[in-house]
Amino acid sequence: MPVARGEIVEVAFPLPGGAKQKHPTLVVSNNSVYQNEGSFVGVMLSGKPSLDNFSFELLDNMVTKTPKKKTQVRCHLLAIIDESEITSRHGSLKLPFLDQVADKICKDIIH
Repeated sequence: MPVARGEIVEVAFPLPGGAKQKHPTLVVSNNSVYQNEGSFVGVMLSGKPSLDNFSFELLDNMVTKTPKKKTQVRCHLLAIIDESEITSRHGSLKLPFLDQVADKICKDIIH
């Protein structure tokens, strides 16, 4: 089933060091990436609070489906993920907030 930019999906996220761990993941790549490759660029979400320059806190009004606990986007943990890795779906991040996450990744991680 296709994925769309802004969707939150559950995958075995590849962590630094090579291990994989089940995490909700935000699709940040545009829909053309998925259509051409069958994969997407995802950024890991975590329920562990972290006070750093790389995290973006999600509030209940930012998502279409309220998470079970406080969640942060770990903007520095990005991966290319194949659609076959998706085990479940958890709604999506609303567009204005998705754009804020993308801006944070560009400004604080890439530049």
